[in-house]
Amino acid sequence: MGSVDEDGPQQPMVGAAGKEQIKRLMSMGKPKQVIENFRNENSLDMPAADAVYTLLDSLGHTRREVHETALESVIIAAQNQIQRETFSYDKQMEFLAKIRHYLEVPQLQHLPLLLLAKQPQFIPDDIFQSIRASPELYEKCSFSIKRQLWHQDHELFRQHILPLINKYASDEGLTIMSREISGDTASASTLKRRENGILMDIVNAIEGDLRLYMQTLGMVREQFVETNDPTMGTLRLDLVMAMHNKGLSDITSDDICYGLAWPLDACITKQLMDSRRVLELQKYFDRIDRDSAPYGEIALILCSPYSRHVLAQYILSLLVEIPLGSGFSYRTSEWKWPSLMLTMGLLAHELTLQDEPEIPRINSKMTRKFFEGLQKYIEESRARGSSTQDDDGMRKRARLDFQDSPSSETVATMELSENKPAEDMIAFLESKELARQVLYAFLIKCAQRLDLGMVNTWLPVIGNMVPTILGGTDKLTEGVIGVGVFQDSPVQPRVDLEYRINAFELDAFVQSLVSTINGSNIAMAANLNSICKEMDKQQGDDIDGINAPLVQLLIQTSKVRHTAHELTIAFLASCTHLLAADFNKNEHSDPGSAGSSTIENKESAVYFVFQFAKYAARNFAVDEGRAFRLKELYSKLAAASPQQAFKYRISLTNCPELAKFLTQ
Repeated sequence: MGSVDEDGPQQPMVGAAGKEQIKRLMSMGKPKQVIENFRNENSLDMPAADAVYTLLDSLGHTRREVHETALESVIIAAQNQIQRETFSYDKQMEFLAKIRHYLEVPQLQHLPLLLLAKQPQFIPDDIFQSIRASPELYEKCSFSIKRQLWHQDHELFRQHILPLINKYASDEGLTIMSREISGDTASASTLKRRENGILMDIVNAIEGDLRLYMQTLGMVREQFVETNDPTMGTLRLDLVMAMHNKGLSDITSDDICYGLAWPLDACITKQLMDSRRVLELQKYFDRIDRDSAPYGEIALILCSPYSRHVLAQYILSLLVEIPLGSGFSYRTSEWKWPSLMLTMGLLAHELTLQDEPEIPRINSKMTRKFFEGLQKYIEESRARGSSTQDDDGMRKRARLDFQDSPSSETVATMELSENKPAEDMIAFLESKELARQVLYAFLIKCAQRLDLGMVNTWLPVIGNMVPTILGGTDKLTEGVIGVGVFQDSPVQPRVDLEYRINAFELDAFVQSLVSTINGSNIAMAANLNSICKEMDKQQGDDIDGINAPLVQLLIQTSKVRHTAHELTIAFLASCTHLLAADFNKNEHSDPGSAGSSTIENKESAVYFVFQFAKYAARNFAVDEGRAFRLKELYSKLAAASPQQAFKYRISLTNCPELAKFLTQ
């Protein structure tokens, strides 16, 4: 399809130039004659074409329909030929010269792009410039073409990768998974992360290109420096393991952190860090040159919540295993190394900023003293055992090993520890996130074992140090939201960079604790019954005055953390589900037949949920950027509210304070 130019050869009538040529011809002669001439010159050039045209004309088909159908067939044939054939350089350039004009025609652009993708290293510079100048054309390019562009224009690569990195960091599902401290779901979480569409988009963009891989790691590092978001540590780990899983040894052999990531990832996935795995990790550090070791990059991988949580679990397992007393000092090397690795992860932001980072030091004496103190509580929790309930309703005490899970007959232990947390332990906790990480792991384990009394012993300590964890009381006041749907809600205070991992882990502890309690009707009922007893002791409706450790922790954290606000509502929703089930089941006259998940005073429990929900709506922090999930949780709470609650049923009518969360 073309027209003979005055200067000689036939020019393709495509793109902007083709349109201009048609306009010129139409202006030079009679339009009808020009159209007739154009149709004669550009109709199908094949034997018996005139007869075919006559037949199709008589059947009512327009020439446009005929030519569009023919064009589709030609395009498909050309596409198949390009995909099927292997072109030499000369042949490809010759073919490209014939079809390059189609880059200007949206319906035909894919043909030259298919050809270019076969040998992207030979793309002419002028075509590169055309692609760069057209965002629409750039988007249609395959990754093989884009990679060649990215090699020439690093900023173009940044424009592609940075939004994906930010999207990964803000993915709510990934964040929620990474906040689970216990590690019970780590294997499933790893699989979900590795199949995550955002990660796959990044990996597919890099493919096996070492240069682009290293540039991507640089951007991950930049984002970490800018945000101190531990999710960047997880992305760093996932990227190197994605290269490993694709068998890209050319890339993994050039990534100095691969020797750390591979065994560490196995520990995370299997939730098993034994002496053999620890030895593998230690050998990695022995092999690298300490004078030029990339400790900042290593610390970034150790900063991942999955890395830190498995290290904290390993330290906890050592505290369980090592005998009380002198045995601890004889096995210093065993607990000191994982403590050092955990500390590196916690200090990753600081190490990444340093020109020549070094392995940080830990205060072995103070750390050992804290761990020895924590061992006493571990031993006490183990010695307390666990109560079970006979068929006649009587309790019996049985020893439950610290690593064992409770049975369905287990009754929650609500008695507080015999030992009040010592001042030196509290002081060390306030100053060291390392200590808090191990304590969090211990308390989540206690909650799983239904030793809620041990949990309640430590919750006031954690609640009272919330301001310290987040950087100081003076930094936790930002006022209220002035306008919009959430007007008059407290704004979540901004946390300085150096305290953001602390804030993340505080959220992680509250989430892990609430999810553990919500996952056990026994734990739910025991907490509700304990809360109701405390409510009955006080006068008035003051939620602040309820002397229940879990309630106070939720108040102290939710006033400054949006995540804790969400978790409070999730806890209340679980309470209402349990209450609704308790209301609906048949009443038994024999008190001995009551199960360990029975609510002793349903009316008080309903009233507590009602009052706490109103209190939360008025007083708890809101991050407007994450408010959609908060509204979902409040709606679930209202939907779960038992019908029998009457005037204390959570609804718009009964709770106008909740209107901003219950209305669209």
